[in-house]
Amino acid sequence: NVKFFLQYSQNGANVILGKIPVPTPITGTGVGEATAAGAIATYKVNDNIVVAAAGLDNLIGCDQYSPNGKNTAAAAVIYKKDALAAQLWYFYVDNAIDSDIVARVDYKMNGIALHGDFATASLDKNNIATGATIGSNIETTGATKLGDTQTYFNVSAAYKQNQLSGKIGYAQTGKDGGIVNLDHDSSLNHVAPTEQLYGITDVADTSLVYGKLGYSVDAKTNVYGGAAFASDENSKKVNDFIVGVKYKYTKKMNFHVYYDMLNADNGNIFGDQDNNEFRFEAKYTF
Repeated sequence: NVKFFLQYSQNGANVILGKIPVPTPITGTGVGEATAAGAIATYKVNDNIVVAAAGLDNLIGCDQYSPNGKNTAAAAVIYKKDALAAQLWYFYVDNAIDSDIVARVDYKMNGIALHGDFATASLDKNNIATGATIGSNIETTGATKLGDTQTYFNVSAAYKQNQLSGKIGYAQTGKDGGIVNLDHDSSLNHVAPTEQLYGITDVADTSLVYGKLGYSVDAKTNVYGGAAFASDENSKKVNDFIVGVKYKYTKKMNFHVYYDMLNADNGNIFGDQDNNEFRFEAKYTF
């Protein structure tokens, strides 16, 4: 996506205006995709608190649910002090999402990292089923209307000490659904360590258990294994397993090899089939 914007910074205030990148908890990781026309402003209240506001139009690059040119507004409070970091976000998408409230908390100390996400969204009356464009009218498409209130939460604990690292987590969506983000690569959705099953935020009444264990053989080589298990209210299950090796050849050149195996039991929640995936990646950073 083309980006072109002006930036102003003065006395703790920062404003960007134009065709801008939009990295938020619901639009993506900030690595490329989501852009919009509009403005984002932040203000540093003190050393611990930053407030933000955004007014956006023509938000594109969200592959899970497209706002389809709808006006989007957002506001946030971001807090960080010592081992604690927290974010509180509010989003509105015209004719699509009446409100989307997201809270994120991190606590890190002595090799332990605790993380929590909670989100609840109130959908516009015209919102429709999973996979459809946000804002599409159910009267003209014939789709089944989703519940008005969507909920999602995710908690995880990670540990890293010397050569060993590990992480476990649990996520769940509400009975009416978990449509709280717009992009598959959003930080709310991309939580499990496996490659094919990594999130559940667009599926109703579904839980996800995940874990990962890694070991650094030396300063350049890390081997790891991970697993993710999802199930819904109809006892449909999806299991995903991964093993891999990462090798840091130089500061700029990295290699990554992994094998990932997805199994569906009693039907697949996400509509995918059993699949084995092998990938070799070579990445050079300029």
